[in-house]
Amino acid sequence: MFSFRKKIFGKQNNKIIFLICGWPGKIWHYYFTAKILEINGYRSIVYEYDDNILTSSIKDTIKNTNIVKQEILNQINKFKKQGLQDFSIFGTSYGSIITFMIVNQSKDISKIIINLTGFDLAETVWTWNKGKDSLVKNGIVEQNISLKSLKEKWRELSPINNSNKLEKAKILFYLAKKDEVIPYKLQTKLLEKLKKINHRIQIYTDRKLNHLFSALLNLLWYKRYAKFLNDKN
Repeated sequence: MFSFRKKIFGKQNNKIIFLICGWPGKIWHYYFTAKILEINGYRSIVYEYDDNILTSSIKDTIKNTNIVKQEILNQINKFKKQGLQDFSIFGTSYGSIITFMIVNQSKDISKIIINLTGFDLAETVWTWNKGKDSLVKNGIVEQNISLKSLKEKWRELSPINNSNKLEKAKILFYLAKKDEVIPYKLQTKLLEKLKKINHRIQIYTDRKLNHLFSALLNLLWYKRYAKFLNDKN
């Protein structure tokens, strides 16, 4: 059984931003971020989801990820019918996987904040050799699934395969050099691909912190992302 939850901040505002938590992330992680965005005129819709959005079950991972993706696409269509036109999205870690899937299907997202992600989901998971994260990889290996096969099976989930329609969007892209969850080389590999099709990318690199603390710290740089979102250029 899979489910997600959402909380809305700033219901009175007409500029919409979707904030998608990492794996596992909680709505309260975004409370400060959402309140700052509310002050800046945004209606923030924060999504968290069950841990089994990403598991060693190939099919369940695809199905559960698409449930969240489709929910947000449906929300965009609903708001458009109400006359709203300003949409942005802020994805953290696995939330960035969902972010890329959404912007690949919707032309309505004009500003995108990517808070740590990599070139390919399968390649990222394949580096997980210790800790809780390794349970996902080990479960896949036990099914005799190779990296090559996994890349094909999870093709629709990987950012590199959802990045071809981003030439017009404004992008704020965060990297972490000491990230132990998403290797830095996979972060930069995706960034280099994006730079070939989009010349409106702002880049910030954390050179000190690991994945968790870098992702959380990026949520606190409110002046940076507020300026990015409010900039008309």
